[in-house]
Amino acid sequence: MNWSRAVALPAGVWRRYVELSEADPGLARDILGLYLGQTTKQLEACARAIETGDGAALRLSAHTIRGASLNIGAEAMGDLAWRVERLADEGALEQATLALTTLVERYAVLEPVLAAFLEAEEPCR
Repeated sequence: MNWSRAVALPAGVWRRYVELSEADPGLARDILGLYLGQTTKQLEACARAIETGDGAALRLSAHTIRGASLNIGAEAMGDLAWRVERLADEGALEQATLALTTLVERYAVLEPVLAAFLEAEEPCR
């Protein structure tokens, strides 16, 4: 094994990756790749929704992030997205802005780990 390229995923993401890989390893990697691309777009959509005061759009984008995050086992991301979604439902866009900042910060930690995992020849945990 090339240890310099080894990447450790968060435990929940690794468990979900193993579950998905049992059926189709290629599909598991594709799902992680799609998550990266779509989550970035949805976070941008959240920011636009807050800028325009569109609580419904914020709720929808946060809900999408939540579902995708839970699907790959990224529970912390899912929980943070749920908070943004709930605040959007309540019309508390100022608080949602703070919650979105935390969500973006969490994604900034997760995204390079997932990207490195997908690029690694021999991913491990």
